[in-house]
Amino acid sequence: MIFTTDRVQFKDEKFIVFEFYDIEKDEEYKSYIKMKMEYLKNVELFDVCYFIAHKNKFKKFRVIKYDNLTKEKQDTKMNFNEFKKWFCEINGSSSRSKPLTSEGDKYVQNILNRVNGEFDFRNDDNGIELTKKTLSGNVTTGFDFDLFETESKSIIEFLKRDSEYLDNKKAHPARYPWNYQKFTSLWNARNRIDGELFLVNYSNDGTDKDKEISVIKVIDYSTEDKKIVSDIGYLLNGFDDLVKWLKLLENSSEEAKEYLEEKPRQVRNENWWENVYSDFDSNRHMIGEEYEEYI
Repeated sequence: MIFTTDRVQFKDEKFIVFEFYDIEKDEEYKSYIKMKMEYLKNVELFDVCYFIAHKNKFKKFRVIKYDNLTKEKQDTKMNFNEFKKWFCEINGSSSRSKPLTSEGDKYVQNILNRVNGEFDFRNDDNGIELTKKTLSGNVTTGFDFDLFETESKSIIEFLKRDSEYLDNKKAHPARYPWNYQKFTSLWNARNRIDGELFLVNYSNDGTDKDKEISVIKVIDYSTEDKKIVSDIGYLLNGFDDLVKWLKLLENSSEEAKEYLEEKPRQVRNENWWENVYSDFDSNRHMIGEEYEEYI
């Protein structure tokens, strides 16, 4: 099963997941949310699960807490001020954080609609509007999983390429280190659930650069230096090819792995990155420069 996770974070050494739920949405949406809730509250990947139901344009809230450590359940009703106080206390941070974006990435929504056609993911309430309204610009420790695949425990993060000077195969987090907090959080989450972390470099500006999409499998990441130190970049032939890989991943992680292995790839081990980082300005052109064809 592949779905989005609205918000995850580490707090007091606990791994916490939040799912936001607009109870005034249609029945199709409710069945999808219930499916996610059943998985999240019964799997032991997360220490605490919060399901936040709201209605009347954020005037009334119901917060259901499942604690997988103590096996306790709490059910609390709140008004907006009570919810804001509670949410800010649990989400506050003194560290730097990337600003929250707008609701739902249409590219990711379109992919989910292709992978799983039973639900229109444009209706999914990802909680961004509520989170921005509640935190009021305050720094936050929370982040999300763009996609999460349950069998392989794969976290899939989509990275939109905005630079006109790069194509998707040369785009890489090493080129924009100021976003390190996001990648550090994703890596810590990957290790906590003993899963996989994939980064998808894409664009949708209508140029030929959109044809190829790079999928990066992160092998190792230095939380001390805040950078990737080992990974493999795979080249997929556009949107449809990406959807095909995700469908395989949902049905069989082994088949999805074999599918990637047959794609052009650039293996970047620790020695490779050590060489690039030794003089990054001179060597960064090597990132995504040579992909080896599958033989």
